[in-house]
Amino acid sequence: MHRITEAENSLEFLNSVLDGMVDMVRVIDEDCNVVMINDQMRRVLGTQVGGKCYSALGGAPCANCVGGKARTAGRVFQKKAKLGDRWYSVMASPLKRPDGAPWCVEVWRDMTHEYAVDDALRQRDEKMKQELAYARRLQWNMLPKRLPAPAGYRFFAQYKPCEELSGDFYDAFALDDQHIAFYIADVAGHGVPAALLTVFIARLIRAEMDVHTSPAQILTEATARFSEMGFEEQMYITAVVGVLSLPTGEVTWCNAGHSVPPIVFGKEGPRELMMPGLPVCRWKMEQPRRNETFILSEGEKIMLYTDGLEGMWNDCHEETFLQGAARIVRQGYCENAPRDLWREASAGTRREPNAMRNDDTAILLICREEARP
Repeated sequence: MHRITEAENSLEFLNSVLDGMVDMVRVIDEDCNVVMINDQMRRVLGTQVGGKCYSALGGAPCANCVGGKARTAGRVFQKKAKLGDRWYSVMASPLKRPDGAPWCVEVWRDMTHEYAVDDALRQRDEKMKQELAYARRLQWNMLPKRLPAPAGYRFFAQYKPCEELSGDFYDAFALDDQHIAFYIADVAGHGVPAALLTVFIARLIRAEMDVHTSPAQILTEATARFSEMGFEEQMYITAVVGVLSLPTGEVTWCNAGHSVPPIVFGKEGPRELMMPGLPVCRWKMEQPRRNETFILSEGEKIMLYTDGLEGMWNDCHEETFLQGAARIVRQGYCENAPRDLWREASAGTRREPNAMRNDDTAILLICREEARP
């Protein structure tokens, strides 16, 4: 082991060590007197040995004196301080003399650049939060304020984003006095990109419904427009689009790659409506989109939903999602079914304090009432 010489243990050696530091350093005694400073602090503040520690910093004792706290508590304290146009991180550490007198050593590190970067990041983060809040309000405002209420039918919905912005969307609106259009869509991903695509698909379907009433044709046009927009290939939208004929209950529908099929709750039990199809995307389509039809009979219900709902359900229930959905829809009122279904599906995340939902959820339920005698 290297032997410490008397020269190395001397005050001169300590001063040489402190003078070699790029940070400003000073030692303060129990009476707030500066007893030692290094060259860097001397260059910035001038000679101050023997004076009070606050004399060169404005002339009055500091409101937040980390040196005094360190001497009293016997542990390290830190603060942020400004000298002129420079910002410093000040760290005070307790230091005891051989006779037990409580001194402290302060290290002042110039953090002007770092603090400026942090401040710029905070401002940018705050601006982004404001923009996200605006985008969230915009997205919420695009959701239907009121669902259709034609005679003999009732429409209900539940919508729960897992983040500030959602990739799920639904809508239902009258085409004329005899037809209701409805759809549910799920954009791959979350956040801003997904939210932008929900705006794209919502506006596009509304616009196309003014020209076409064929769900297959609408989704074909949506795919063409999607490709023209130049979205990345890994981005896509799944959707189920339908048109309900009010006089007959006939539903014409098309599935664009939506992985969770619509469920019809009938007198003979629930049945899933299966239809293959690619999402709205830039992938090459081998087969044209096609419509299918079925009759929503009196007393029956059809539910469209996104895969986040089924995923939550499967995480915390042994009962299958189809069984659970049928039970909830059968035992409750139509208007409560979407809410009750979401509550049961999300029970696992609510029981676990640290559990988080990792997908958006949306539910659209259409009920055809029994004819009154």
